[in-house]
Amino acid sequence: MLNIYISGEDGVLQEINEFAKGAWVHLTAPDEEEIQKVVQSLGIPADFIRDPLDEEERSRIDKEGDNLLIIVDIPILENEGSRDEQYITIPLGMIVTPDLFITV
Repeated sequence: MLNIYISGEDGVLQEINEFAKGAWVHLTAPDEEEIQKVVQSLGIPADFIRDPLDEEERSRIDKEGDNLLIIVDIPILENEGSRDEQYITIPLGMIVTPDLFITV
């Protein structure tokens, strides 16, 4: 899923349909079409989008041109509501570009 947000004049996030300077682009389990749209429209390396989708990806920082990728492992609750609740970690990718902020 691809969502694009921008802060309105009142500071409240508003969802928009097109990429814009200062926007936050959020990708959740993106399909190949969404990945290609971001890669081609924004000039982001495809690996910057795909790497955080790998559950085994470890935390790291990478830079290519003006694009910075930060991957961190974040905890999520597994088996919520059961007696066997436990936390696991999944990667969160944050991409900082001169014009946008992207999360994967």
